[in-house]
Amino acid sequence: MPDKSCILEGVNKVSPGSVIEISATSGESSELVYEKFGDLVQQGKALRPSTPQTSEAAADQIEHVLIEVVASQMISDVPLGSFLSGGVDSSLITSLMQGNSKRAVKTFSIGFADAGYDESAHAEAVAEHLGTDHQTFRLREDDALDIIPNLANIYGEPFADSSQIPTLLLCREARKHVTVALTGDGGDEIFGGYNRHVLAPQIWSRISQLPAFLRRSGPMIGRHLSSKRNRLVRRLADKAGLSASVLNKAARFGEIAGNSASLEDVYFGLTRHCDEPGRFLRTKVIPMDHENWQELGELEPAERLMALDSVGYLPSDILVKVDRAAMSASLETRAPFLDARTVRAAWSLDLCHRIRDGVGKAVLRDILYRHVPKHLIERPKQGFAIPIDSWLRGPLKGWADNLISEDMIEAFGVLQSGTVRDVWSEHLSGRRNHGHLLWSLLMLQQWLQQRETL
Repeated sequence: MPDKSCILEGVNKVSPGSVIEISATSGESSELVYEKFGDLVQQGKALRPSTPQTSEAAADQIEHVLIEVVASQMISDVPLGSFLSGGVDSSLITSLMQGNSKRAVKTFSIGFADAGYDESAHAEAVAEHLGTDHQTFRLREDDALDIIPNLANIYGEPFADSSQIPTLLLCREARKHVTVALTGDGGDEIFGGYNRHVLAPQIWSRISQLPAFLRRSGPMIGRHLSSKRNRLVRRLADKAGLSASVLNKAARFGEIAGNSASLEDVYFGLTRHCDEPGRFLRTKVIPMDHENWQELGELEPAERLMALDSVGYLPSDILVKVDRAAMSASLETRAPFLDARTVRAAWSLDLCHRIRDGVGKAVLRDILYRHVPKHLIERPKQGFAIPIDSWLRGPLKGWADNLISEDMIEAFGVLQSGTVRDVWSEHLSGRRNHGHLLWSLLMLQQWLQQRETL
């Protein structure tokens, strides 16, 4: 959550860039803020040159900073390596590490049996080009079943990013070989790497011009498009060469259009799995406090979304996922993109050097292609996902069905059993894919179950 909210009543989280100071005499505590993300943004903007930079000059500037940061983060008296997915961020960090090392850097990636989710071959190709000492670990369905019972203990809260499973396995396996690993975390957030940084402003510019009655009809149209019972839509889609995933995305855009009154609403629509969380809970949903987002100043639309990710999604999801997975395996992770020097340098660039011709991380790509051939990198972004939709219908079905059974839901008294079971039935039937939503509900139930046994 992008604020201080905590699942435990009466407990707040410590804000990023802050520490809690407790008096040894009085026992009173106070939060000391050392540096806010917004400060780094403003410092970076103040460094922007008065005349436009060339792409090459921007790449030279960022590469110089990253070389310095990576070298400083490679200082270690214990074995060190890096996570390598084969994407832009991890490939760039690994290439700079290898350029700063006299021996082959140890690199690690994870693969999946499902080819649609497996990027390990790309990572292996990059590793071979750079000459790293590379290892690929395979995530099997049995591995997921072994990891899942411990998730609530490891994360300490209802943490519901399903990529926590491969992250945990990767950390456990890497720890057998190294004690410290550098990651590519943060590159997307500060250099405009997510599709939503490009799409959300485009979507809002279009739907903001629609009459209100057309916007309100968006959710209804969306449900109609995504219904697998609608044979006419399916036939027309087949003739047009449109896949089910395309229709699902169109359906989602329809829902977003019907629920958006601002660019921020579009952003939330693209990043959340449920528009009406209150219909699943017995208690009232407390709105999240987003005051810290108002401190970012005047930004272009895409920059605002990058900033929202940096103060919300990054510290509340990505960094939680990696840090707790790594710490559970006694592995230290370091993120060069999140060094203050890198963040300031990124925000000193004009937006055109981060997003160019609708493609994010432009400057990082310019730097990376100095070290790795372009054809090894350029491909659609997959992310670090698992086939959660099919797993919940297959090997995880029994575990999930028990955890969100009517008896279990009633025992914990937090969720609405009828609504949850309806969504579960719809998912099992294949009419809709609710994998990510169900994972959130399951992680809440598992956390409640874990607390019952304490």
